[in-house]
Amino acid sequence: MLVKRIKAIITDIDATIIDNRERRVKAVEKVLGFRLDGGRRKRAYNALTVEDVARLAGVELNEKALSEIIDVFLDDLKLYEFDRPADGAVETLNQLSRDGVVVVYVTGRPGTEYITPFIEKMGFPKGPVYYERITGEGADEIKKILLETALKDNGFEGSEVVSLGDMPHDGVASRSLNIYSIGTTQISGVPPEFLRPYFDEVITHISSLPSIIKRLERP
Repeated sequence: MLVKRIKAIITDIDATIIDNRERRVKAVEKVLGFRLDGGRRKRAYNALTVEDVARLAGVELNEKALSEIIDVFLDDLKLYEFDRPADGAVETLNQLSRDGVVVVYVTGRPGTEYITPFIEKMGFPKGPVYYERITGEGADEIKKILLETALKDNGFEGSEVVSLGDMPHDGVASRSLNIYSIGTTQISGVPPEFLRPYFDEVITHISSLPSIIKRLERP
């Protein structure tokens, strides 16, 4: 009986393998001109969206303010200094890389001239990087195009790959390409039930990945 071989993992970066919650809070603070302290800052870490972060300061975002916050969040490279690897992410992806699994990064972060040095600085294994700005509307289609490009460029079939992401569009795009989709709630802290409709499987810690891949490779 043939054994299925998982050749690659295509992973998102923000809120998936990188804890970007402090950057998100600081982007909101910078645009709105306030600082969240104490319990409000702790609650902001567990907020799902920038709108929720703003509400902790009593602010309902209009379209202009929301757009400004997203621009700062995505484009202010100084704020990326506050990003840190998710617990266990560096170790887990390096283990998979040593086991022969190619690690591919697909993200809405700034361009590859910034992403690649950042990944290496944090200790993640080297791998192909694909980037396109993702801000909400049309995210499913943008992510699908990125995934399709990653498959084509590296000669992978969808069935030979697993994906890792934290947002519904990550799972939707993966499923449309026959990629086994894994959602993670490790950084966002949302209940796993929130992501289950969009992913084939949901995990709460990235250290689960090697055992999932071994299970998928069984005859």
